[in-house]
Amino acid sequence: MNIAIKAIYISSGHDFVGRHGKGRLDHGIEKVDTVECLAGRGIVNDRYLDHEEDFKGQITFFDWDVYDRIRTQCNLPDLDPALFRRNVLTSGVDLNTLIGLRDRPRSRRLFERPRRPARTNIERRRVAG
Repeated sequence: MNIAIKAIYISSGHDFVGRHGKGRLDHGIEKVDTVECLAGRGIVNDRYLDHEEDFKGQITFFDWDVYDRIRTQCNLPDLDPALFRRNVLTSGVDLNTLIGLRDRPRSRRLFERPRRPARTNIERRRVAG
C-alpha cells in the first residue's frame, strides 16, 4: 500500500457557512506543505479551529482518485482541487475504511462521518457558475 498526501489546504474564513440566500464570501484557500493539528480543536489557522465542541469537520479529507475521476468524467482538465474546500487530499487509502478508527482504545475517533455530503459546495458552484 502506497498512501500519499497529494495536497493540504487551509482557509482563514467561511465562504458559505451562514450565507443561505446570500452571495458567497471569498476568503480564499491556501495550499500549504504542513499543518499543525490540535486534538479536539482542529487545524491551526484554519476556519474550523475551535468552531464548536466535538465538531466533526475539524479536519476534512478527500480522495485524490475521486477528484481525478470528476476532472476526467466532467471534462474539466484544469479543475483546481482547492475548489472542494477540503483540507487533505489523499491517495492510496480508502477513506471509508478509516471511519470510526481510533488511535488507541477508549480515545476519540480519528475519523467520523460528516454531517452533510462533501459534494454540497461543488453542487453550489456548478449551479452558480
